[in-house]
Formats: sequence, C-alpha cells, structure tokens
Amino acid sequence: MLVNLTPDWTRQREIIGILSRYGWGYMTNALQQRRDENGEQPGLPLPVVLKDILIELGPTFIKMGQLLSTRPDLLPPEYIAELSALQADVPAVPWERIQRVLADELPVPLQTIFQEFNPVPVAAGSLAQTYRARLATGEVVAVKVQRPDIESTVESDIRILKGLADWIAKQASWGKYYDAQALAEEFATSLRAELDFTREGKNTDILRASLRGSPWFDPERVVIPAVYWQYTTRRVLVLGWIEGQPILSQPLPAASPELADLAVRAFFQQIYVDGFFHADPHPGNLFRLEDPRTQKLDVALLDCGMTGSLDPRTQQLLTEQLLAIVQEDPQRFAQLTLDLGQVVDNVNFARLQGEFDRLLRQYYNRSLAEINFGALLYDMLRVLRENGIRLPGNIGLYVKALANLEGVARSLDPEFNLIETVKPLITELFRRRLLGTAPLQETLRAALDLRELLLNFPRRVDLLLQRITAETFQLRVQVSGWEPVQLSLLEASRRITSGLITAALILAGTLAFAFDSTGHLFWLGTVLFALAAFIGFGLLFRRRV
Repeated sequence: MLVNLTPDWTRQREIIGILSRYGWGYMTNALQQRRDENGEQPGLPLPVVLKDILIELGPTFIKMGQLLSTRPDLLPPEYIAELSALQADVPAVPWERIQRVLADELPVPLQTIFQEFNPVPVAAGSLAQTYRARLATGEVVAVKVQRPDIESTVESDIRILKGLADWIAKQASWGKYYDAQALAEEFATSLRAELDFTREGKNTDILRASLRGSPWFDPERVVIPAVYWQYTTRRVLVLGWIEGQPILSQPLPAASPELADLAVRAFFQQIYVDGFFHADPHPGNLFRLEDPRTQKLDVALLDCGMTGSLDPRTQQLLTEQLLAIVQEDPQRFAQLTLDLGQVVDNVNFARLQGEFDRLLRQYYNRSLAEINFGALLYDMLRVLRENGIRLPGNIGLYVKALANLEGVARSLDPEFNLIETVKPLITELFRRRLLGTAPLQETLRAALDLRELLLNFPRRVDLLLQRITAETFQLRVQVSGWEPVQLSLLEASRRITSGLITAALILAGTLAFAFDSTGHLFWLGTVLFALAAFIGFGLLFRRRV
C-alpha cells in the first residue's frame, strides 16, 4: 500500500521507481509500508550512489541532501563529504518564466527599477536562479529569483517524507532512536524557511550588524552584502553585488595566511560571542576582494540562507569544551560533551568517558600543528552515535561550519592551526566575561559592593535578631539569657560571612592567575589574594566578644 495515496500518489510512484532502479530496497518497501526482508536497518547505498539518487529525485531531495550534510551527528564522514558536494544538476528556467515571477512580486514594472538586467543567470540552483542587474539609481545588484512552481513541488515532497517518517518511527528501532518524525519536521521547517527569501534577508542583516563592532578583527574587512528591502519579497531577494572571486581561486595570493586568520576570527565572533552564525562557509560562499581603503584583501560572506543559533548555555558549554581541548583535559571535555547531548538509550558513562579519554589522548600525542580540529569533532560525534547520545541539530551545524572553515583555512595556509589561532581569543573572551569590557571600573564597582556588604551585613543581622526578639516579646514568650545567645549568633554570622568572602576572593584570584599570569589579570589576582589574606588573618586572630 502506498503512503498518502492522494494527492501525491503520482509523485510517490515516481520516487519508488527511481529508488527501485538504484536497488534501495529498504526505502522502496518503506514507501509502500512493507517490511524489508533483509531486516529493519536502512542499509544506506554507497555515498556516491546516494548523491545520484537525490539528484534524480529533484530539488526537494537535493536540498534535503544538502541539509543532511550539515548533520555529522547523524551520518558518517564519508557521507557528509559526498553530500557537501551535492549541487543541483537542473537546467535554468527560461527567462520568460522568470520575468513573470518578477512581474508578480515587484511593486512596479521591471524597467522602472532596473536600468540593466542580464537575462542569463550567473547561478542556477535547485530552488532559485541568480542574476546580475543594475538599479535605476546606478547600484549593481544580485537578484535571486525563486523557480516558478517550486513551492507546490516542495510541499508535495514534504508530505511524502512526513508520511515515510511516521511509518519508520513506528516500525523501526532506528526510526525511534533518531526520532524520524522530528527530523522530517525539522527538514520541512528549514526548507520552507529557505523558500521565504525575506528570512535570508533578515539573516544577512543580523550577521552584518553583529560583525560591525568586533574586537577580534577589523570589521571593515569582513563584507556582507546589503539587502535592498524595497525590492525584496518572499520570492525575490535583491542584494548588493560583491565584486570578487571565490576565496580559493588559483593562484592563491601571498596574503592567503592573513585571509585564513581573518575568516576564522570572524566566525569565532559569530559562534562564541554572538551565538548566530553563517552555517555554510564552503569555498563558494567565501569570496576575497581587494580593499581600496587598506590595499589588503577582505573576506566576503555570501548566501546567508543557512544559519545556526546557539543559546547562551550552549555557547558557554562549547567555549569551555574548546578550552578543555586547548588545556588537554579529556575528563572535562567528556563531561561538557555529555552536557550538550540527550541520552536516548541506556548509556555506560564510564565506558563513554574512557572512549573520550582515548580519543583525545590520540590527538594529544601530536603537535598542535598536526591536530585537525574538524576531524576531532567528527570523531566526537561518532563516539556519541555509538553510545546512544543524540545532539541537537544546531550542534551538527556548528561542527560542520567549523570543519568547513578549517578546511578552507588550511587550503589558504598549509601551516594553519585552528587551536593555536583561537587560543588567545579564548583567553580574551574569558577575561571579558570575568571582568567585563572595562576591567578597572568593574573591579572598583565590585570592591565598593564588597565594602558595602562587609559594613552592612553584621548590622542587618543584628537588626534581624532584634526584630525576632521584639516579636518574641509581643508573643509574651519569656526568654532568659537571650543576650549572650544573640551575641554568639551575631559573631558566628560575621565569621561565616568573612569566610565566604575570603573563599570567593581566593577563587577569583585563582581564575585571574589561570587566565593571565603576566598581564593585568596577574596584578588583579595579587590584589584579590592580598585582600583574602587580610580578611583571613583578621578572622583567625579576632578576639571573641
């Protein structure tokens, strides 16, 4: 029996025919709600065969393959590599049909907005085609136009995929393990979002604004195209034209190592500071261009349709995980990775921690220059898959983005080392989180707050005890010998408070020394330890009242 017989039965039969021709029996049977005689495992075809299947199935499945390439937590590296190269092998839509889309979407006739419009697309993808044009006001722009009727095709395929996911989730253990229904819903949401070009425009604006004030690099050297909102709709996106060339175009310039460093710093800002990042930094989406202002090469980020978001907790865990790698702390790395994931099966945590320990020690036996950070993260995901730990989709985007970025950086500079590059950035990031952006003002404010606490706490405890005493007398309860008890409680509270403050000062001083043993934080740590010693000695030698 076919899933969802109406209104998609014709398309479903077409899909079954393609799958049968490639010999993928499991999915052919699943679409007909029949169990596979060889068992319930999907038995993925070879990576290159899977890519060919998706190309033949059309735009929706091509896009699904591209999205799956961002989920190294679900697929082995060889599949990720093959799907990352997946491109739509579709002929360009004739200009006449594109003109009709533009006429439907734009508020005024085409010739009123543009003085020039090249009808030959510079790029033709599975969902849209991109053209070069010149506005009536003179600016050169890129015009991205959605392929006609693509929405109806996509919605039909989404219904089929959801029906397939529902059946697999009920019939196969791996469908429950990977939560096939949630994956199908996630894919549908992502694909529908990509069909709304206003979302890509908003993503572009957010990224450009967030990179304007970065302390990690010259913001003027990271270029993101402007959005022309007066001409942008759900099906048409108009962006400023970037006059450059793909970042890995040969021959590579002498400044390639500097470009690699600039790109990594820009993504460090996006991921670990802003929590909103370009999730597809492959070489085609990164351009290099000459900056007439500085005579240097700048980096441009294109195609902001695929982005990732990280909440503050996840950002903190990922930052600490990176620090654990730098500090060669396998135990901490394992715990942080577990904190990121979701346990979907019985897990032997001791075994899992042992595997992480062996994994990291394998990398620590190499010099930092030899460590491939992307490979390390892929190995981390493999260990999690094998131990029944599932990560949220945004972590897959994070890993894929970092792996792509590291690959680009190493192509620009064979001596590039991601961990060495981000090491000082992590130190600075923790310093900013510890002290704020104005260390002196933050320290003075903390000192004043501490002084206020020390001066007022005993008086407030005394006032509290007096009120308790007053309420006791109002209740006509006679307490004999209360004053010595009151004084003892007051003294105890003072000592406890002093002890807590001393411990806090010692902890803060230790953190300051850990992050910077020579600069400003060293002197701050010295002051904190001295203050802790002063309070501690006062606590030890204080005469009892």
